[in-house]
Amino acid sequence: MDATDDYLAAALPTGTRVLGVRLPVYKFGHAVWLRRLKSQFTESSAKHLTHGDLLLALGILRREDPADCPRRLQAWIRWKTWLTRRLSHDTWHAEKVRLLSWLLRQEAMPRCSIPEDSKGKSGAPWLLRMKTTLMRELNLTDRQIELRPMREAIWEHAVILEAGGLIQIHTKEDEEILELARQREAEKQRKEPVHARQG
Repeated sequence: MDATDDYLAAALPTGTRVLGVRLPVYKFGHAVWLRRLKSQFTESSAKHLTHGDLLLALGILRREDPADCPRRLQAWIRWKTWLTRRLSHDTWHAEKVRLLSWLLRQEAMPRCSIPEDSKGKSGAPWLLRMKTTLMRELNLTDRQIELRPMREAIWEHAVILEAGGLIQIHTKEDEEILELARQREAEKQRKEPVHARQG
């Protein structure tokens, strides 16, 4: 998938259901609420996720408007806990993996590289950096950014960074060159004697 395909997937998301809940478009405000309420789904592993973690995340994500996320959240979680009480362990695990995979896609950065003359990393939280950049460059308000589809916001932010020379978004040709380099490195590792790799 090249950069164009990545962007179109971001601009035209498809619907996903988890535990029967249809997930709306994932917005910047949803990402903020997940982190504010310390959702374990902001990590990248499903290994230690609990049923409660899944229901908390769904309680946040089910709302079209992120501003409504905290409204009746605990009551919804109690109701959904009762409805799903007979689900098997395997079903719970599959639903956790489905939601985690969906979230990772929503927050995926475009494939890119950092030029050697880049100014380096910032110590500010990445959501704050994105928000500040979009407010400055696109003249957006807090509320407009809260309602911004997350993947579009990520792409807009990336394009602004590329225009400033801070990153370079990969083209299809870049990806092909990188894949060829990975294949050559893997072939080299296979041919290299074991004792040589152990040093």
